[in-house]
Amino acid sequence: MSNESLKEKLEEFIKLFETETEEVKGQVNYNSTLNIGNQLLKFHYNRESEKYKALIAEYIDKLKTTDLPTGKITQLELYNKYILKAGRYLIYERDFRHVGTNKIKYIIFGIFLDFLIYYFFKLKLPFYLPVFTLIFTFLGNRRTKKMIANKKAFGRGY
Repeated sequence: MSNESLKEKLEEFIKLFETETEEVKGQVNYNSTLNIGNQLLKFHYNRESEKYKALIAEYIDKLKTTDLPTGKITQLELYNKYILKAGRYLIYERDFRHVGTNKIKYIIFGIFLDFLIYYFFKLKLPFYLPVFTLIFTFLGNRRTKKMIANKKAFGRGY
């Protein structure tokens, strides 16, 4: 699939859904589709990216024939079949991030560090404030906001 045909599909997608409510935009993964499509347009003559460009174009065509709003099962099927596959490719190729899991990784790491410190110093410290959990929660939120601002994020319902 050429970049021009993907651009046309993305323009159709924008025309179809830019005036819709936030609920409908969330169901069709409006921001995720635009972010993924625009990042795929930056690949020129890359064989592997061509199949993901076709996947996004197929997703847009599928949305045209789907009655909106869709149910959760249909939304999940479409997300897993189209958006998630292209998003995973971009995670490895273009430093893309998934909106939900990025924050969770930071928080879990902070909890782990706090647990280790508490475990080894519980006799010397009368109480312990989970400092690393707070720090890594802040860092995870900041990193996610930065990725959203740079349009390098995707996620279900985003």
